[in-house]
Amino acid sequence: MYLVKDIGIDGSVLPKVFSVFFACSVIGKFGFGLLSDYVNKEISMICSICLLTIGLIIVRLATSDSINYLFAYAVIAGIGFSGTFTTIQLLVAKHFAGGSYGKILASIVMIDSLAGGVGTRVVGKMRDASGSYDAGWELLITLCVIAIFCTVIIRLLGRSADTTQT
Repeated sequence: MYLVKDIGIDGSVLPKVFSVFFACSVIGKFGFGLLSDYVNKEISMICSICLLTIGLIIVRLATSDSINYLFAYAVIAGIGFSGTFTTIQLLVAKHFAGGSYGKILASIVMIDSLAGGVGTRVVGKMRDASGSYDAGWELLITLCVIAIFCTVIIRLLGRSADTTQT
């Protein structure tokens, strides 16, 4: 609705944009899974969140004259979105391996799903109150930046735990 009502994008373009987003999501899942085999998982997570953040900034800047922005958003955010989904599972396995892994992963995935559902309602209410999705986009971008900092902290804590155990 944002792209059609607020930006003025022709609705016939949206299925193509969403198809690109979901195709790039497949690339992101495989790509970040592969990347995580070769680099630190927190670094992989930070990279995927950065891509998602850049994608959100691009769609926030989109106008009715900038259809290319939507496709850039679809590629970048599609890869980043699915990269975070893949990498979070690897991070949970890295930090919480053992008998409780399944319960911990299920809890995190449940919280993620609930946050997604609540988040869409919150952003919708923000749009109703202000007449614009701008504050919603800014909230999502801010949450991504916070997630990057949280991942950096997890990496630093993991490093300090590694040095104290040896």
